[in-house]
Amino acid sequence: MSDYPPPSYAVIVWFNGTNLCVRFPAEPGSDKGHVVEFQTDTLGLAGFTAVLRERAKAQRSTIGTYGAPVQYDIRGIADALARTEVKPRKVDRPRAVGLEALRSLLEDEDLL
Repeated sequence: MSDYPPPSYAVIVWFNGTNLCVRFPAEPGSDKGHVVEFQTDTLGLAGFTAVLRERAKAQRSTIGTYGAPVQYDIRGIADALARTEVKPRKVDRPRAVGLEALRSLLEDEDLL
């Protein structure tokens, strides 16, 4: 990976045993970020990647926008995706170190 330090739109992600937790950084002038949870099903992961794409495109996202949604928005994203056909993309080979471990986890949880 050559993007160090991470870009300003980077987020912190962890798995709490059930969902993906995503911490969005604080807005300028504030010292408090916010955390939302995405389900680890196909719709949740599709919503997560959509938010990441929006953050990268916007470069700066404030709370309540597509790039930094609140939990209420996450449910709306999942509902909108449920109304459309979402097909998971098959990963043919790992793209980065650690991706194989993530793929294995997703396969163990019957998500791939």
